Amino acid sequence: ELTTMRTIEMFAESIPGVVIQLMAVATSKKKVAATAWLSIAISAGTTGFASSTISYDLDTNPEFRHLSPDFYGYIPAKATKRVIIFGTLLIISAGMLIIRSMTIVVLGLVNKRYAFAFVGTDLGLYLLVKIFRGDFWWWMPVGGNIEIFLSLIARIVVKIVTDFTSLMMFRNQCEVGGLQFMFGIAFTLGSLP
Repeated sequence: ELTTMRTIEMFAESIPGVVIQLMAVATSKKKVAATAWLSIAISAGTTGFASSTISYDLDTNPEFRHLSPDFYGYIPAKATKRVIIFGTLLIISAGMLIIRSMTIVVLGLVNKRYAFAFVGTDLGLYLLVKIFRGDFWWWMPVGGNIEIFLSLIARIVVKIVTDFTSLMMFRNQCEVGGLQFMFGIAFTLGSLP
């Protein structure tokens, strides 16, 4: 429940907020104040913190570690190592958010169609792979057209949040999947402006 709400908050508020702030800085005719840069850093940092908290909370959950020890358990038991892993997750997540957002801003400045094509192509390929593999249906069995709609929304939200934040728990085969997760990271880093 908390993971779902944090994911929705990142999708609907945090990620668009960073894109909007970067677009404002990129299109500013005046000298950009240090406070604008600080605001972007804080926004990226808090989004990275939310992403890291989701991964940390799920990975350290004893029930999940017992049910799926091959997937859960990358965060060690020693406190200093946990802090290092958490900090690394936060930096990676915030950094990927800045990179992906800046790519969209640069493409949008060149031509808005490029920005939409960038996101749409990646998302479209992801959905095609999910459909082709028979993995499109999401876990909520409500039946009928609403199940198709909820599956589509869930897949889009998870993919976008994963692309922008590299949220480690979404590398699960039931969500994005390991190969798609790695492709998303490579795609984001390869598009670095």
